[in-house]
Amino acid sequence: MAFTLDIRSIMLFNTFLTVFLAFFMVYSLKTQKTYPGYLIWTISSICLGSGTLLISLRNFVPPFVSIVIANILLSFCYILLKRGTEVFFSAKTHSLIDGLLMALFACSFVYFTINPDIKLRIATILIFNSYIFSCLAVILARGTAAVFEKTDFFLVGEMLLMVILALIMLFSVHLFCSPHIQDICKIGNVYSFQIMVISSLTVIVYLSLISLNNRKLSWELARSEKESSELRKLLPICSHCRKIRTKTGDWHDFDRYISSTEAIDFTHSFCDNCAETLYPELMD
Repeated sequence: MAFTLDIRSIMLFNTFLTVFLAFFMVYSLKTQKTYPGYLIWTISSICLGSGTLLISLRNFVPPFVSIVIANILLSFCYILLKRGTEVFFSAKTHSLIDGLLMALFACSFVYFTINPDIKLRIATILIFNSYIFSCLAVILARGTAAVFEKTDFFLVGEMLLMVILALIMLFSVHLFCSPHIQDICKIGNVYSFQIMVISSLTVIVYLSLISLNNRKLSWELARSEKESSELRKLLPICSHCRKIRTKTGDWHDFDRYISSTEAIDFTHSFCDNCAETLYPELMD
């Protein structure tokens, strides 16, 4: 008997991964400092898990639920992923475009429920995903350069890889998938494997964004420590008598303090300006 990769099993496994991911993100929200956008990523992961769960229940729940509701949740999770990243880097958000995309996506899947077209349905999903991850690549390239002073090419490359894989699957489905297949669960092992890879990489994208939050936290901590270290090196000096206050709180003459700390002895004299002011007759 030939081995087959079942889409429902893949989605169910992905659901378990996403549930653990969502719990970890909620736990992080409660126990450590997170930045604006992290909460949106967390909600996005919950939508991802809910969507994959409904797909895994295909043939156990009504088609409207396993197709329309499931794919709306998945599309919403990607929109939130993009929005959270924009907020995280204080980038410009595009609410109108995102809203129109969501409405168009929802209407298309209502249509696919009435008139099944597996090729067009997959094309809609993959084009939508390609757009989202292309936007994420641009946001991350600009954001990491602004925050960390250099572009994180690993993160950007990760998003571009998602775009490339989506486009490869798009072309392979339209070139080789039989037009008679109307059920995504019967699409075949090659395409099921591609879906499995893309689904798994999506979870890795979330893990990368979690690490991005931790990296920003470490970056700001290191910067704060550097600023504190620089401030500790500054010594208060009296504006009137020019005495210096040491770490112990005592005030010392400037020349005596420098001599004791730097092993330098001073001689006293007058600069040209002061000598001319105080003793003009000597300067003639």
